[in-house]
Amino acid sequence: MSFTRRLIVGTGPVPCNVMLVGEAGGWDEHQQGRPFVGKAGMVLSTYAKAAGISRGKVYIDNLYPWWVGVGNPDPPEEQIEEGGRLLRATLRRVKPKFVGALGRTPARWFLGDSFEQKRDHGLPKRVEMEGLSFIVVPTYHPAAGFYDASAAALCQKDIHALAETVRGERAVWEERELPESRLVPHPTPRSPDVLPQEGDAIDTEGSILLPQMM
Repeated sequence: MSFTRRLIVGTGPVPCNVMLVGEAGGWDEHQQGRPFVGKAGMVLSTYAKAAGISRGKVYIDNLYPWWVGVGNPDPPEEQIEEGGRLLRATLRRVKPKFVGALGRTPARWFLGDSFEQKRDHGLPKRVEMEGLSFIVVPTYHPAAGFYDASAAALCQKDIHALAETVRGERAVWEERELPESRLVPHPTPRSPDVLPQEGDAIDTEGSILLPQMM
């Protein structure tokens, strides 16, 4: 199937405290020219609202801001490189303090090939890039739950982890090579982009320093 490539333009305020970066656009995004407007976008909006994140106050984009094609395959390396050049320019313009990397491909772009989804999802890490310093929280992609029900729960927890990080409630790896025992609380004050949540249950089973939202 051939199609005319159409740029899917990022949306949100500029500059912006919080930025969400997906992998690539789908057919709905290709049609409308905006990111996360299809089924995955509806899931993202639901999870964000539950975590207290106002979608209207975050900047949303994709690493590869075009539709890859039928079946939404992972973008190949040359497309990642092309999209990465645009994303670097966008980062300089948006100047985020926090980035939610939605899915394995953008997470590896920000954090390197050593990133492992099952091991590292939801763990905030500081990244220095393009003269900027920001905290990246890697998450499962909102569309992952379409194929694996357990991934839907993990994605929702990861979005909560992003919200906790923005509120200053989560520890951050200031350097990626630091062991977990040296994690320290991030002192960033509460952000107006994330609302406080009442009645949240906390699961500290995995780590006292990195509780997971139930």
